[in-house]
Amino acid sequence: MVAEPDRFETWDAGARSVLLGAKEEAQRLSHNYIGSEHLLLALVRNESNKACRLLLGLGVELSKVISGAEFIIGRGDYSSPGELGSTPRMKKIIELSVDEARRLNDSKVGAEHLLVGIMREGEGVAAGILESLGVSLNRVRSAHRLLRGPQRPGISDEDIAQALKSLEQARKSLEEARAVFLQIWPELEEQKS
Repeated sequence: MVAEPDRFETWDAGARSVLLGAKEEAQRLSHNYIGSEHLLLALVRNESNKACRLLLGLGVELSKVISGAEFIIGRGDYSSPGELGSTPRMKKIIELSVDEARRLNDSKVGAEHLLVGIMREGEGVAAGILESLGVSLNRVRSAHRLLRGPQRPGISDEDIAQALKSLEQARKSLEEARAVFLQIWPELEEQKS
């Protein structure tokens, strides 16, 4: 089973909710396992967790995550209400999430650490979906650092989410400017000679 509260006492309420949600997603889709894709679905279905806010701040359309995951994994034919086991990949994501929280000296593992764990593991369905939407481990960690930031009075999570969106828009504008520059560069070189 993924989320036995006594085994996850160092996990915050949001992370516990996501772990329970992953089990519910597997059951909803009639799967006999809990994998990274179920974890990702649980992360994005609850917009109040930090991981979901990070993804929104990075410009990820949650509907694309959901439709992509459900298309890739489809529905199973498992109907037993019994215990569902986690895949080895899911277990690795959990280990990496705990490691990430320790690395950051966080006292609790949160949903944001689960997101980093997905990206650190890097080979599962969940990581593939996120990568196809332009999410990388470096971008998630950068956004997480910004979200964590020094806690300043008067700066809300919404302010941080807006700052993340602004940074993403700036990154896209720079990419567009670079593309234009690369198009005109040969002409500039010809004019110089």
